[in-house]
Amino acid sequence: MRKQQKIWMDEWSRSADKMKTVPSHSSEVPAKEVIDFYKFLKKKGVTNGRLLDLGSGKGRHALFFAKRGFHVDCIDYIPFANQTLIQRAHKYNLSKSINVTLGEVDSKWPYPSNQFDVILDSLTSVSIEIKAGREAFIAEVFRTLKPNGYVLIRAVSTNDEWEKYLMENHPGEEKNTSIWPDTGKVQKNFSESELKEWVSKFAIIEMKEIKKKAYKLGKNFTATNFYLIITKLS
Repeated sequence: MRKQQKIWMDEWSRSADKMKTVPSHSSEVPAKEVIDFYKFLKKKGVTNGRLLDLGSGKGRHALFFAKRGFHVDCIDYIPFANQTLIQRAHKYNLSKSINVTLGEVDSKWPYPSNQFDVILDSLTSVSIEIKAGREAFIAEVFRTLKPNGYVLIRAVSTNDEWEKYLMENHPGEEKNTSIWPDTGKVQKNFSESELKEWVSKFAIIEMKEIKKKAYKLGKNFTATNFYLIITKLS
């Protein structure tokens, strides 16, 4: 088992009051940026179809979209998180609308090419430890997205207050990475130019930095994340 996977397995198995990293991981409330993305999709007339939730965790975003008419495929390498998502889907009578796969997001996915109308990466790719893994990830996004489909990517900015400190005091081997001191988890943070280069095969529809109050590793701080919507042109 890879180290990063073991760290996440330990994290997901904790109760909300004992979370060492990000307490919102135990919540069923979707991130505001994901709700904003749903509003964007509605304006584009995308109110159903196939959606892929990458690193779906316990399913707060999968449940949100399934309740609104999407068929959601989920992939995550944490068995406990997947089991929780399956239980929640059953609780809300959404078992037929949510399919959960145990797998890694930085290797080839078990889905056909041009399968998905929408793909969601909500702070998942930032936890891929190495550049080669992130390149494999974005190549699979491109392969499995339908032409003119939409992707939301939420990524942590190098301007993030807490990550600036961590990159200076607990740097990873790769540029703009940090090692979280309490857990040893590796995180990739993006500059604007890095993020644009990473998604260069796609057309960018919207890209902005969002600042908001957050809590991580026992610290309240101002988080700075990228909100990026991209598409694969036909």
